[in-house]
Amino acid sequence: MVLSCWQRYMKALAGGVIRYEVKDFARWSKNPSGKSLLKAHLRQAYRDKLPVRMVLAQTDEVDAEVAGIAGSELSKRFLVRDDLVGSVIEFDTGRFIIDFLTA
Repeated sequence: MVLSCWQRYMKALAGGVIRYEVKDFARWSKNPSGKSLLKAHLRQAYRDKLPVRMVLAQTDEVDAEVAGIAGSELSKRFLVRDDLVGSVIEFDTGRFIIDFLTA
């Protein structure tokens, strides 16, 4: 699975772990079909222990992102992080956590 990850949801942990945590899917209301597809892919990655690769999405419009504007409407930059491989360590219908490590 390849996931576009917003930088603001990332946090460095001990041992070189980079945690990506989204605490509330309910805020993602602008693209219901995309959210549904993401949930299906996360569920499969969690269930089957599939690796997750990261494409880092960055924007200078953080206030807009927080306000719930669809990501497709924001000016952004992308960085492929082929040095990181993650695994979904927690998933339910309201939140998910992916821990990334250097490949």
